[in-house]
Amino acid sequence: MLHHADHRANPRQCVRLHVDLENAKAGECPAITLDLSNSGARLLTSGHIDTGERVALTLHPTQGSEQSVRANGTAVWVLNLEMDRKWGRMLAMEFDAPLSESGGFSLDCLGPGVLE
Repeated sequence: MLHHADHRANPRQCVRLHVDLENAKAGECPAITLDLSNSGARLLTSGHIDTGERVALTLHPTQGSEQSVRANGTAVWVLNLEMDRKWGRMLAMEFDAPLSESGGFSLDCLGPGVLE
């Protein structure tokens, strides 16, 4: 099997977190992260979010952090999941600023069981 390296400036980590997404059209909706980096996230959501829309992601407190972290950004692509009635959409979000600048969040503060 051929594996290719992730050449991103901020490598992705497989992370499963329940988060909230919010935008002007969909309002606030639940989501779950599939992967997360300092510059963006890939998520599943039930919200009606389209490519190019502005979105806000709220990460809730985990072990080692005391407050929620909010990151603003843009949905860079959205895939409709017609067969998944619970989530409905998969999307990639690019953050406006590095996640580490949003309340000092670090992937290192995530509790056991969320990093794969």
